[in-house]
Amino acid sequence: MQMASSSLTTARARTVLAVFACAIGLAEYLWIAANSSGFGVDFNQFYSASRLAGTGRLYDWDALRKIEAEHGPPVHTGRLPVVAFGVKLVGWMPYSTAHAVWVACGMVSFLVFALAWPGLNRPLMAVAVCWSAPAAVLFWGWVRIPRCG
Repeated sequence: MQMASSSLTTARARTVLAVFACAIGLAEYLWIAANSSGFGVDFNQFYSASRLAGTGRLYDWDALRKIEAEHGPPVHTGRLPVVAFGVKLVGWMPYSTAHAVWVACGMVSFLVFALAWPGLNRPLMAVAVCWSAPAAVLFWGWVRIPRCG
């Protein structure tokens, strides 16, 4: 009976420690995201480039800047045309819908990756996800999606 009680106490301590570590990681990255203006620039760049893919104007800075300026700061694209064609589906959607689809696909991909990891230790994976900058960017992107209506 003493052995079972001891292992239960150890399990609770590990759970509390994992929750505490997760809270600190989430708080840190959300603070960084809330105090930064650079989040979302990548999506705007992909979206704008996908709108120009196939027009012969993918690297036309004036055309790219005009589209990007509608949703954020203009950024030169250095992507290969195959990348712009690969995300062409989001370019056919309105910006807010495309952004929601982009972030949702990223979050699903991230969660599948995290949950499918071989030999998964759930508390340690939860801590790793909470301290992951890409996960924080995805979450913050979801929070900041422009809503329709």
